[in-house]
Amino acid sequence: MTTALSGFVLSLVLLSILAILADRMRIAYPILFVLGGLGLSVLPPHMQFSLSPEVILPLFLPPLLMEAAYFTSLRDFKINWRPIFQLAFGLVLITMLVVGYVGNALIPGLSLTAALVLGAIIAPPDAVAATATLRYLHIPKRIVHILEGESLVNDAAGLVLYKFSIAALVAGTFSFGEASMSFLWLVVAGVLFGVGLGYAYMRLFPRIRHHSVEMLSTFLLPYIAYFLAEEVHASGVLAVVSCGMVVTWLAPVTFTPSFRLSAKSVWEAVVFVLNAAVFMLIG
Repeated sequence: MTTALSGFVLSLVLLSILAILADRMRIAYPILFVLGGLGLSVLPPHMQFSLSPEVILPLFLPPLLMEAAYFTSLRDFKINWRPIFQLAFGLVLITMLVVGYVGNALIPGLSLTAALVLGAIIAPPDAVAATATLRYLHIPKRIVHILEGESLVNDAAGLVLYKFSIAALVAGTFSFGEASMSFLWLVVAGVLFGVGLGYAYMRLFPRIRHHSVEMLSTFLLPYIAYFLAEEVHASGVLAVVSCGMVVTWLAPVTFTPSFRLSAKSVWEAVVFVLNAAVFMLIG
């Protein structure tokens, strides 16, 4: 137990050093974090720590999506909604189909449904790596806004397509009509659930009147939205994103300036550690 804890502390020290190096070298920090994860893989087995694959997605995804939604400009999102949704849904779907059919044609023994599962896994691009890379490039702001908005929705599209492809693989058949109705329920119910929860939370927030509990509630909210939406078979990803956008819209009239400043600092630190942990686990 002590040696595993030592490995965990060593990981935190390493990610701090790598973040400083990435900033000094003007390199996208996810690249160095992945390399750092590769380096940690050579540690003795008794010093290594791991997470179950089943808990990684629900542990990391809700707060990262909430943070991305909160700091997204609603004005820019509304202006660029057409290319955002074309990329988030259209391009992800096309990528999945291309990977699926090419994989089925080139890899012996790989069925089309299994190839589509592979396509659904790799179709949505990683938003963190993209935005971190754009920091060091002279890219028009409109493109940056489109990529940031697309990053809020592409995970939802990828996860929905992944669920459908897994269901088709297990069942051995695929019904377009049934899939379309399931997709409609996932999207509409997820968005409505997130919007409703966001409004309810912002109505309740002024009654808390305890700074620490107020701060804690901002972290509990994305997990509540995600898990409750998943319980009714809606999209937990879209529930978190829509909930975060409602909070963003109502924050100026609900959150005090002092709370917004302190929450911004706390969230930046937590999201930095979560992002770093994700890329180091990949490595």
